[in-house]
Amino acid sequence: MIASMKVTERAQQRWDAIVERFRAACILHRNGKEWESRRIIKEELPPMIKTWMQMLPPGLKEDAKADLRDMFTREQSIVDQGFKLQRLFKETLVK
Repeated sequence: MIASMKVTERAQQRWDAIVERFRAACILHRNGKEWESRRIIKEELPPMIKTWMQMLPPGLKEDAKADLRDMFTREQSIVDQGFKLQRLFKETLVK
């Protein structure tokens, strides 16, 4: 996350919760649970992100937006890689 020393512990905890919920949404999506995934993305995350942004110093708002974009990309990639590995392990164990 952005310049960690410049954010409070509460802001860091909120960030961690945002990452965790987005990751959960990605996993649900990959498991075909579209409704649950969308609910997290459309209902849970927006107020969490808004609160997190309000906790940050004004000068970090643009950096925070970039961090969000990077996190979205990174977490989607991590979940995708995990599912690929899971499939590979299953294929290997079945043989």
